[in-house]
Amino acid sequence: MYIELKEHSHTMAPLPQTVAEVLQEDFFEYITVVPAIGGEQYQLRSKQFVGTIRIENYTIIVKPKIPLINVFALMEVETKVKRQNKMVGLSNKTDLLNLMAKIFCETCEQVSRRGINKTYRTEQDRLASPRGRIDITGMLKRPEMTAKIACKYDELTQDTKLNAIVNAALQHIDKIVDLDSKWTHRIKVQSSNFATTEQSGNFDWVQTWRPTSTEKHYEQVVKLSYIILQSSSLFLGEGETPARAFMLNMDTLFEHWVTQQIRSYSRNLKVESQYKDKFDTDKNRTIKPDIAIFDNKQIVAIADCKYKMPNKDKSYNGDLYQALAYATVNKLEKAWLIYCSNSETQSLTVKNTNIDIQTTFINLGVPIETAKAQMAEIAEHIIHEAKPFEKVFEYTV
Repeated sequence: MYIELKEHSHTMAPLPQTVAEVLQEDFFEYITVVPAIGGEQYQLRSKQFVGTIRIENYTIIVKPKIPLINVFALMEVETKVKRQNKMVGLSNKTDLLNLMAKIFCETCEQVSRRGINKTYRTEQDRLASPRGRIDITGMLKRPEMTAKIACKYDELTQDTKLNAIVNAALQHIDKIVDLDSKWTHRIKVQSSNFATTEQSGNFDWVQTWRPTSTEKHYEQVVKLSYIILQSSSLFLGEGETPARAFMLNMDTLFEHWVTQQIRSYSRNLKVESQYKDKFDTDKNRTIKPDIAIFDNKQIVAIADCKYKMPNKDKSYNGDLYQALAYATVNKLEKAWLIYCSNSETQSLTVKNTNIDIQTTFINLGVPIETAKAQMAEIAEHIIHEAKPFEKVFEYTV
Protein backbone atom coordinates (compact mmCIF):
# COMPACT_ATOMS: atom_id res chain seq x y z
CA MET A 1 0.00 0.00 0.00
CA TYR A 2 1.28 3.44 -0.97
CA ILE A 3 0.70 6.51 1.20
CA GLU A 4 1.78 9.90 -0.15
CA LEU A 5 2.02 13.27 1.56
CA LYS A 6 4.07 16.42 1.16
CA GLU A 7 6.63 17.71 3.60
CA HIS A 8 5.16 19.77 6.45
CA SER A 9 1.68 18.40 5.80
CA HIS A 10 -0.63 15.72 7.18
CA THR A 11 -2.97 13.01 5.97
CA MET A 12 -5.20 10.28 7.40
CA ALA A 13 -4.27 6.69 6.59
CA PRO A 14 -5.42 3.21 7.63
CA LEU A 15 -2.49 1.39 9.27
CA PRO A 16 -2.12 -1.85 11.21
CA GLN A 17 -1.05 -1.25 14.79
CA THR A 18 2.32 -2.94 14.16
CA VAL A 19 3.15 -0.52 11.34
CA ALA A 20 2.00 2.50 13.37
CA GLU A 21 4.17 1.39 16.30
CA VAL A 22 7.26 1.07 14.09
CA LEU A 23 6.65 4.58 12.75
CA GLN A 24 6.30 5.94 16.27
CA GLU A 25 9.33 4.13 17.67
CA ASP A 26 11.86 4.12 14.82
CA PHE A 27 10.86 6.99 12.53
CA PHE A 28 9.49 9.62 14.92
CA GLU A 29 12.20 12.01 13.73
CA TYR A 30 10.59 12.06 10.28
CA ILE A 31 6.86 11.59 10.85
CA THR A 32 4.50 12.13 13.77
CA VAL A 33 1.82 9.46 14.16
CA VAL A 34 -1.42 10.25 16.02
CA PRO A 35 -4.19 7.62 16.33
CA ALA A 36 -7.70 8.70 15.37
CA ILE A 37 -10.64 7.97 17.61
CA GLY A 38 -11.81 4.43 16.83
CA GLY A 39 -10.67 2.10 14.09
CA GLU A 40 -7.18 1.81 12.60
CA GLN A 41 -7.00 5.33 11.15
CA TYR A 42 -3.92 7.39 11.99
CA GLN A 43 -2.93 10.94 11.25
CA LEU A 44 0.54 11.12 9.69
CA ARG A 45 2.21 14.51 9.99
CA SER A 46 5.44 15.03 8.05
CA LYS A 47 8.30 17.33 8.98
CA GLN A 48 11.22 18.77 6.98
CA PHE A 49 12.31 15.38 5.65
CA VAL A 50 11.50 13.98 2.21
CA GLY A 51 11.99 10.46 0.95
CA THR A 52 10.70 6.93 1.39
CA ILE A 53 9.81 4.78 4.40
CA ARG A 54 8.96 1.10 3.89
CA ILE A 55 7.42 -1.05 6.64
CA GLU A 56 6.23 -4.53 5.67
CA ASN A 57 4.18 -3.96 2.50
CA TYR A 58 3.47 -0.30 3.32
CA THR A 59 5.39 2.44 1.49
CA ILE A 60 5.18 6.02 2.74
CA ILE A 61 6.50 8.64 0.33
CA VAL A 62 7.05 12.18 1.59
CA LYS A 63 7.29 14.48 -1.44
CA PRO A 64 9.19 17.78 -1.50
CA LYS A 65 7.36 21.07 -2.02
CA ILE A 66 9.86 21.92 -4.76
CA PRO A 67 10.51 19.94 -7.98
CA LEU A 68 12.54 16.80 -7.34
CA ILE A 69 15.06 17.89 -9.95
CA ASN A 70 15.78 20.93 -7.74
CA VAL A 71 16.27 18.70 -4.70
CA PHE A 72 19.14 17.07 -6.55
CA ALA A 73 20.42 20.51 -7.55
CA LEU A 74 20.60 21.42 -3.84
CA MET A 75 22.44 18.16 -3.21
CA GLU A 76 25.20 19.18 -5.62
CA VAL A 77 26.80 21.13 -2.76
CA GLU A 78 27.11 17.87 -0.81
CA THR A 79 27.75 15.34 -3.57
CA LYS A 80 29.27 17.30 -6.50
CA VAL A 81 27.05 15.07 -8.69
CA LYS A 82 25.36 16.88 -11.58
CA ARG A 83 22.48 14.89 -13.05
CA GLN A 84 19.90 17.54 -13.89
CA ASN A 85 20.25 16.86 -17.63
CA LYS A 86 19.02 13.30 -17.04
CA MET A 87 16.08 14.30 -14.87
CA VAL A 88 14.03 16.57 -17.12
CA GLY A 89 10.36 15.82 -16.58
CA LEU A 90 11.05 13.87 -13.40
CA SER A 91 7.88 13.51 -11.32
CA ASN A 92 7.75 14.33 -7.61
CA LYS A 93 6.01 10.97 -7.21
CA THR A 94 9.27 9.23 -8.08
CA ASP A 95 10.56 7.01 -5.28
CA LEU A 96 13.53 9.01 -3.99
CA LEU A 97 15.17 5.94 -2.45
CA ASN A 98 15.20 3.95 -5.70
CA LEU A 99 16.31 6.99 -7.69
CA MET A 100 19.22 7.62 -5.32
CA ALA A 101 20.22 3.96 -5.58
CA LYS A 102 20.36 4.17 -9.39
CA ILE A 103 22.37 7.40 -9.38
CA PHE A 104 24.75 5.94 -6.80
CA CYS A 105 25.21 2.74 -8.80
CA GLU A 106 25.97 4.69 -12.00
CA THR A 107 28.48 6.87 -10.11
CA CYS A 108 30.19 3.73 -8.77
CA GLU A 109 30.41 2.36 -12.31
CA GLN A 110 32.10 5.55 -13.50
CA VAL A 111 34.70 5.28 -10.73
CA SER A 112 35.27 1.59 -11.47
CA ARG A 113 36.03 2.40 -15.10
CA ARG A 114 38.59 5.02 -14.06
CA GLY A 115 40.28 2.72 -11.56
CA ILE A 116 39.74 1.42 -8.03
CA ASN A 117 41.73 3.22 -5.34
CA LYS A 118 44.67 1.15 -4.11
CA THR A 119 47.60 1.67 -1.79
CA TYR A 120 50.68 -0.18 -0.61
CA ARG A 121 50.60 -1.76 2.84
CA THR A 122 53.62 -3.26 4.61
CA GLU A 123 53.16 -6.97 5.36
CA GLN A 124 55.24 -9.38 7.46
CA ASP A 125 55.14 -13.10 6.75
CA ARG A 126 57.24 -16.24 6.37
CA LEU A 127 57.46 -17.28 2.74
CA ALA A 128 58.95 -20.19 0.80
CA SER A 129 61.02 -17.76 -1.28
CA PRO A 130 62.36 -14.27 -0.50
CA ARG A 131 60.11 -11.27 -1.18
CA GLY A 132 60.82 -7.66 -0.41
CA ARG A 133 63.26 -7.38 2.49
CA ILE A 134 64.44 -10.33 4.60
CA ASP A 135 63.36 -9.78 8.19
CA ILE A 136 66.52 -10.63 10.12
CA THR A 137 64.86 -9.91 13.48
CA GLY A 138 62.00 -12.24 12.58
CA MET A 139 64.43 -14.96 11.55
CA LEU A 140 66.31 -14.74 14.86
CA LYS A 141 63.09 -14.88 16.88
CA ARG A 142 62.09 -18.23 15.31
CA PRO A 143 65.37 -19.89 14.23
CA GLU A 144 63.77 -23.33 14.23
CA MET A 145 61.57 -22.37 11.23
CA THR A 146 64.23 -22.86 8.58
CA ALA A 147 61.84 -23.99 5.84
CA LYS A 148 60.41 -20.50 5.35
CA ILE A 149 62.02 -17.07 5.22
CA ALA A 150 60.77 -14.14 7.32
CA CYS A 151 60.09 -11.23 4.95
CA LYS A 152 58.82 -7.68 5.00
CA TYR A 153 57.23 -6.52 1.75
CA ASP A 154 54.79 -3.95 0.38
CA GLU A 155 51.48 -5.43 -0.78
CA LEU A 156 49.25 -3.52 -3.20
CA THR A 157 45.74 -3.57 -1.72
CA GLN A 158 42.36 -1.93 -2.19
CA ASP A 159 41.68 -2.04 1.55
CA THR A 160 41.39 1.75 1.80
CA LYS A 161 38.99 4.00 3.65
CA LEU A 162 37.59 5.27 0.33
CA ASN A 163 36.63 1.78 -0.80
CA ALA A 164 35.36 0.95 2.69
CA ILE A 165 32.76 3.72 2.72
CA VAL A 166 31.64 3.02 -0.86
CA ASN A 167 31.33 -0.70 -0.14
CA ALA A 168 29.39 0.00 3.07
CA ALA A 169 26.94 2.22 1.16
CA LEU A 170 26.53 -0.37 -1.62
CA GLN A 171 25.76 -3.14 0.86
CA HIS A 172 23.34 -0.85 2.68
CA ILE A 173 21.57 0.16 -0.54
CA ASP A 174 21.29 -3.49 -1.59
CA LYS A 175 19.33 -4.21 1.59
CA ILE A 176 16.90 -1.29 1.54
CA VAL A 177 15.88 -0.75 -2.09
CA ASP A 178 13.26 -2.51 -4.21
CA LEU A 179 14.70 -2.57 -7.71
CA ASP A 180 14.36 -4.95 -10.63
CA SER A 181 16.87 -7.76 -11.18
CA LYS A 182 18.91 -5.72 -13.66
CA TRP A 183 19.66 -2.94 -11.17
CA THR A 184 20.15 -5.41 -8.31
CA HIS A 185 22.79 -7.21 -10.37
CA ARG A 186 24.57 -3.95 -11.23
CA ILE A 187 24.70 -2.99 -7.53
CA LYS A 188 26.12 -6.40 -6.58
CA VAL A 189 28.78 -6.11 -9.30
CA GLN A 190 29.89 -2.76 -7.87
CA SER A 191 29.88 -4.17 -4.35
CA SER A 192 32.33 -6.81 -5.61
CA ASN A 193 34.45 -4.15 -7.36
CA PHE A 194 34.79 -2.11 -4.17
CA ALA A 195 35.19 -5.13 -1.88
CA THR A 196 37.41 -4.48 1.12
CA THR A 197 38.22 -6.19 4.40
CA GLU A 198 38.46 -2.82 6.17
CA GLN A 199 35.46 -2.30 8.42
CA SER A 200 34.52 1.01 10.03
CA GLY A 201 31.26 2.29 11.41
CA ASN A 202 32.43 5.90 11.62
CA PHE A 203 32.80 7.76 8.35
CA ASP A 204 32.70 11.31 9.73
CA TRP A 205 36.15 11.89 8.23
CA VAL A 206 34.28 12.64 4.98
CA GLN A 207 33.21 16.04 6.36
CA THR A 208 36.82 17.29 6.42
CA TRP A 209 38.23 15.10 3.64
CA ARG A 210 40.00 16.88 0.80
CA PRO A 211 40.78 14.47 -2.07
CA THR A 212 44.31 14.32 -3.41
CA SER A 213 44.96 14.43 -7.14
CA THR A 214 44.83 10.61 -7.31
CA GLU A 215 41.60 10.52 -5.29
CA LYS A 216 39.73 13.24 -7.18
CA HIS A 217 37.64 10.79 -9.22
CA TYR A 218 36.32 9.39 -5.91
CA GLU A 219 34.92 12.70 -4.67
CA GLN A 220 31.36 12.26 -5.96
CA VAL A 221 30.99 8.62 -4.96
CA VAL A 222 32.40 9.19 -1.46
CA LYS A 223 30.08 12.15 -0.83
CA LEU A 224 27.10 10.16 -2.12
CA SER A 225 28.10 7.21 0.07
CA TYR A 226 28.17 9.42 3.14
CA ILE A 227 24.72 10.88 2.40
CA ILE A 228 23.27 7.41 1.85
CA LEU A 229 24.68 6.09 5.12
CA GLN A 230 23.59 9.19 7.06
CA SER A 231 20.11 9.47 5.53
CA SER A 232 18.97 5.85 5.49
CA SER A 233 17.84 3.47 8.20
CA LEU A 234 17.47 -0.30 8.31
CA PHE A 235 15.67 -2.26 11.03
CA LEU A 236 15.79 -6.01 10.45
CA GLY A 237 16.30 -7.34 13.96
CA GLU A 238 15.07 -10.78 14.94
CA GLY A 239 11.38 -10.69 15.81
CA GLU A 240 11.00 -7.11 14.60
CA THR A 241 8.83 -5.78 11.79
CA PRO A 242 11.13 -5.20 8.75
CA ALA A 243 11.54 -1.48 8.11
CA ARG A 244 13.80 0.70 5.99
CA ALA A 245 13.97 4.37 5.07
CA PHE A 246 15.83 6.98 3.10
CA MET A 247 15.01 10.53 4.18
CA LEU A 248 16.70 13.82 3.25
CA ASN A 249 16.67 16.81 5.57
CA MET A 250 15.49 19.69 3.37
CA ASP A 251 16.36 22.30 6.03
CA THR A 252 20.00 21.19 5.89
CA LEU A 253 20.13 20.94 2.08
CA PHE A 254 18.67 24.43 1.68
CA GLU A 255 20.99 25.94 4.28
CA HIS A 256 24.11 24.40 2.71
CA TRP A 257 23.06 25.46 -0.78
CA VAL A 258 22.41 29.07 0.27
CA THR A 259 25.72 29.17 2.16
CA GLN A 260 27.61 27.93 -0.89
CA GLN A 261 25.89 30.45 -3.16
CA ILE A 262 26.76 33.34 -0.82
CA ARG A 263 30.33 32.06 -0.50
CA SER A 264 30.74 32.19 -4.28
CA TYR A 265 30.02 35.96 -4.19
CA SER A 266 31.94 36.77 -0.99
CA ARG A 267 35.00 38.29 -2.71
CA ASN A 268 37.61 38.80 0.02
CA LEU A 269 35.20 38.07 2.89
CA LYS A 270 35.08 34.76 4.73
CA VAL A 271 31.77 32.87 4.98
CA GLU A 272 31.27 30.38 7.82
CA SER A 273 28.29 28.13 8.50
CA GLN A 274 26.85 27.30 11.93
CA TYR A 275 29.15 29.77 13.69
CA LYS A 276 28.92 29.44 17.48
CA ASP A 277 29.05 32.49 19.73
CA LYS A 278 28.07 33.35 23.29
CA PHE A 279 24.75 35.10 23.80
CA ASP A 280 25.21 36.55 27.30
CA THR A 281 28.06 38.20 29.18
CA ASP A 282 28.27 35.23 31.59
CA LYS A 283 28.69 32.94 28.55
CA ASN A 284 25.98 30.54 29.69
CA ARG A 285 23.96 30.65 26.46
CA THR A 286 25.07 29.97 22.90
CA ILE A 287 23.80 31.32 19.61
CA LYS A 288 24.53 29.71 16.24
CA PRO A 289 23.48 31.62 13.12
CA ASP A 290 23.39 29.59 9.92
CA ILE A 291 25.69 31.98 8.06
CA ALA A 292 28.30 34.38 9.48
CA ILE A 293 30.36 36.61 7.18
CA PHE A 294 33.73 37.87 8.40
CA ASP A 295 35.99 40.74 7.40
CA ASN A 296 39.26 39.53 8.87
CA LYS A 297 38.15 38.34 12.32
CA GLN A 298 35.11 40.60 12.69
CA ILE A 299 31.57 39.53 11.81
CA VAL A 300 30.12 41.99 9.31
CA ALA A 301 26.92 40.17 8.29
CA ILE A 302 24.60 37.50 9.66
CA ALA A 303 21.97 35.40 7.86
CA ASP A 304 19.63 32.59 8.84
CA CYS A 305 18.06 30.15 6.35
CA LYS A 306 14.44 29.04 6.71
CA TYR A 307 13.29 26.35 4.31
CA LYS A 308 9.82 26.19 5.83
CA MET A 309 7.55 29.15 5.11
CA PRO A 310 6.63 30.61 8.53
CA ASN A 311 3.25 31.19 10.08
CA LYS A 312 3.05 35.00 10.05
CA ASP A 313 1.57 35.13 13.54
CA LYS A 314 3.75 32.57 15.29
CA SER A 315 6.98 31.17 13.88
CA TYR A 316 7.80 34.32 11.91
CA ASN A 317 7.91 36.33 15.14
CA GLY A 318 10.32 33.79 16.56
CA ASP A 319 12.51 34.14 13.46
CA LEU A 320 12.51 37.93 13.87
CA TYR A 321 13.52 37.68 17.54
CA GLN A 322 16.29 35.27 16.55
CA ALA A 323 17.63 37.64 13.89
CA LEU A 324 17.44 40.55 16.34
CA ALA A 325 19.52 38.58 18.87
CA TYR A 326 22.16 37.81 16.24
CA ALA A 327 22.41 41.47 15.19
CA THR A 328 22.52 42.76 18.77
CA VAL A 329 25.22 40.35 19.97
CA ASN A 330 27.42 41.11 16.96
CA LYS A 331 26.76 44.89 16.85
CA LEU A 332 25.31 44.79 13.35
CA GLU A 333 22.81 47.13 11.75
CA LYS A 334 21.31 44.39 9.58
CA ALA A 335 20.37 40.74 9.86
CA TRP A 336 19.00 38.59 7.07
CA LEU A 337 16.32 35.92 6.97
CA ILE A 338 16.31 33.84 3.78
CA TYR A 339 13.18 31.77 3.09
CA CYS A 340 12.41 29.19 0.43
CA SER A 341 9.26 30.78 -0.99
CA ASN A 342 7.96 33.05 -3.72
CA SER A 343 7.41 36.45 -2.11
CA GLU A 344 8.76 39.99 -2.16
CA THR A 345 11.67 41.15 0.00
CA GLN A 346 10.58 42.84 3.21
CA SER A 347 12.48 45.23 5.47
CA LEU A 348 11.64 45.76 9.12
CA THR A 349 13.31 48.29 11.44
CA VAL A 350 13.19 47.26 15.10
CA LYS A 351 11.63 49.90 17.33
CA ASN A 352 14.08 51.99 19.44
CA THR A 353 17.10 50.58 17.60
CA ASN A 354 18.92 51.13 14.32
CA ILE A 355 18.64 47.41 13.42
CA ASP A 356 17.02 46.41 10.14
CA ILE A 357 15.89 42.83 9.55
CA GLN A 358 15.79 41.95 5.87
CA THR A 359 13.44 39.10 4.93
CA THR A 360 14.26 37.71 1.50
CA PHE A 361 12.84 34.83 -0.53
CA ILE A 362 14.19 32.25 -2.98
CA ASN A 363 11.68 30.57 -5.28
CA LEU A 364 12.88 26.99 -5.78
CA GLY A 365 9.73 26.09 -7.66
CA VAL A 366 11.28 27.53 -10.83
CA PRO A 367 14.19 26.13 -12.91
CA ILE A 368 17.31 26.01 -10.79
CA GLU A 369 19.20 28.49 -12.97
CA THR A 370 16.44 31.05 -12.33
CA ALA A 371 16.67 30.36 -8.59
CA LYS A 372 20.45 30.78 -8.74
CA ALA A 373 19.98 34.18 -10.39
CA GLN A 374 17.67 35.21 -7.52
CA MET A 375 20.20 33.94 -5.00
CA ALA A 376 23.01 35.81 -6.76
CA GLU A 377 21.09 39.08 -6.38
CA ILE A 378 20.50 38.43 -2.68
CA ALA A 379 24.13 37.38 -2.11
CA GLU A 380 25.44 40.51 -3.82
CA HIS A 381 23.12 42.62 -1.68
CA ILE A 382 24.25 40.95 1.55
CA ILE A 383 27.95 41.33 0.67
CA HIS A 384 27.46 44.95 -0.42
CA GLU A 385 25.61 45.82 2.81
CA ALA A 386 28.13 44.07 5.09
CA LYS A 387 29.35 46.69 7.54
CA PRO A 388 32.87 46.72 9.01
CA PHE A 389 33.35 46.81 12.75
CA GLU A 390 34.28 50.50 12.66
CA LYS A 391 30.66 51.36 11.84
CA VAL A 392 29.24 52.99 14.97
CA PHE A 393 26.45 50.96 16.59
CA GLU A 394 24.01 52.98 18.67
CA TYR A 395 20.59 52.40 20.12
CA THR A 396 18.22 55.28 19.47
CA VAL A 397 16.45 56.75 22.44
